[in-house]
Amino acid sequence: MGEYKTPGVYIKEKNAFGNSVVEAETAIPAFIGYTEKALNGSDDLTNIPWKISSMTEFVKYFGGAPTPKLTAAIKDKNLQLAGLTPFRLYYQMVLFFANGGSTCYIVSVDPYKKKIENNGTEGGDKYCTTKISADSLISGIDKLALVQEVTMVVIPEAVCLSEADCTKVQQQMLRHCGGIMKNRFAILDVFCKEKRKEKLIEDFQTNIGANFLSYGAVYYPWLKTSVLSERDVDGSLIHWERKEIVKCIDEGNDMDVAMKQLFYSAFRFVKLNLQESKEDGYNLVINGTPLAFDTTTADTFNIGALSVFDVKDESEDKSKAQEKVFAFNLEEKEAPVLYITLTKTTIEGDSEGNKKEIVQTIISKDKEKTDLITDLNTLKKHIEDEKVPTLLCETSSDSIFLFINIDDETSRRTLHQALLNCCFLYKQKIQDLINELNLLPPSAAMAGLYTMVDSTRGVWKAPANVSLNYVVSPAEDIDDDEQANLNAPMNGKAINVIRSFRGEGVKVWGARTLDGNSLDWRYINVRRTLIFLEESVRNAARAYVFEPNDAGTWINMKCMIENFLRSVWKRGGLAGATPEDAFEVHVGLGDTMTGEDILEGIMRITVLVAVTHPAEFIEITFQQQMQKS
Repeated sequence: MGEYKTPGVYIKEKNAFGNSVVEAETAIPAFIGYTEKALNGSDDLTNIPWKISSMTEFVKYFGGAPTPKLTAAIKDKNLQLAGLTPFRLYYQMVLFFANGGSTCYIVSVDPYKKKIENNGTEGGDKYCTTKISADSLISGIDKLALVQEVTMVVIPEAVCLSEADCTKVQQQMLRHCGGIMKNRFAILDVFCKEKRKEKLIEDFQTNIGANFLSYGAVYYPWLKTSVLSERDVDGSLIHWERKEIVKCIDEGNDMDVAMKQLFYSAFRFVKLNLQESKEDGYNLVINGTPLAFDTTTADTFNIGALSVFDVKDESEDKSKAQEKVFAFNLEEKEAPVLYITLTKTTIEGDSEGNKKEIVQTIISKDKEKTDLITDLNTLKKHIEDEKVPTLLCETSSDSIFLFINIDDETSRRTLHQALLNCCFLYKQKIQDLINELNLLPPSAAMAGLYTMVDSTRGVWKAPANVSLNYVVSPAEDIDDDEQANLNAPMNGKAINVIRSFRGEGVKVWGARTLDGNSLDWRYINVRRTLIFLEESVRNAARAYVFEPNDAGTWINMKCMIENFLRSVWKRGGLAGATPEDAFEVHVGLGDTMTGEDILEGIMRITVLVAVTHPAEFIEITFQQQMQKS
């Protein structure tokens, strides 16, 4: 009575329905793998699930693509490139966002390179390359238990492990989704190696086991993508093997002449020969130019890639051994200096006592600390002991090659571009390399496609008959007969196929879980729709915990759930001509509960839903009829 003071009629509105159901998220995947870094400012994000919504944010917190150190060599007169990095999460994220991905979580289990303590040594911090570990990836899965928002788990780098470790990680993914959390879905890849296709599939189906199969789906084959282009692979990534360059440049090698000249100019090498002469002993030849003892004493002159300066006659007493010192360096400022000393010595010759003059060679970094070189083997020993101050030294049968700028990034880029322009073999090998880098497992692309389908059609739409972006073609063409054995195998462990159709592009052509023999959980959209409904109702029902377990609460709960299911039905998420055909909600004493349940504080609610199943097989019958007129 206290609130009413003025005579009149007062109206109060009373809520007829309980709290509404807020729909749970359906497509928030969590990616687990290795990144360049894991930092939020100065805070370490290693093994911490971190939410992002764009590729820009990924680069901000987790860095860019790995930089593989590609080793180039010429073996058996053929160019070979090796050294691909196993770290592919960056490329997978590009594929994810290109196919409709949005919000996701990243769990970085380790950086590409680990920092090693310097311990005060010269040269600054050092790093060692990280190895992909199954235990590290599994520990990343465990970290997801604390994040309620995640709905999918994807680990594309699991296929970079051994087959046994890959299986171990994938089994843990299924266990996490269906055994621990029971509200998530795992997207898996087939482990691929040098096996027949049938053997790959058979091994996967056998190894994956029989637990929690309805909470995961697998896709095959891998995808030829366009994530990387020719611009992304420049010469800075390619490191040439020294001995192979020597083989290519050496005159006795029959490699392409143009390639030799490109190597010559790009790496600015110096070819040293010691030529034996009966008259003068060993004479030094640089890039085909002999350094005769009577070489002019001009201040400077050029020999190949080197500039020769400060040519001096070091002999003060002409009656003693005569000596000339040639100081070489590159034309660039502060280039390393190489001292080559020619010494003419008069010695006793043959058994008859005839005298002859021998030219001896000394190569050293320090003019004051030279060792006498009397033969080619001694010179090679100098090089092996790193007494010659070059960035690269290699030997052939009769020559010493001194590569001055082998580690210069600009030189490698210049060589790369030149080889692309003039050498078909090199261009083909680079294209093969790009194709191999672009060959990716499909799980990340499928996670993006799940997200796109959920946002445009709903989680109840099967994620199939949809085109993939950034995909050139599947790694393998599969026809109808081959897919029949993959889609409906005897063991029920279905493999969803990605196929290329003429005029339609590359499409996902399968929508089954690994539990293909179950009529309840055969299809991906059925399992994911039930997860969506369960999580939405579960979150809404939290508001009624500790409320009176009586008819008022029961009615509110029933109305809330029915309103939510009716909205899903209107959007096509449930099957049925009427709401009554699509769902039923039961709650109450004598219906779902006993008096004992109420005494024990238990409220039981039963929800029946008719989830839409995809029309996987469409059969159209044509029959002729009699002419009517």
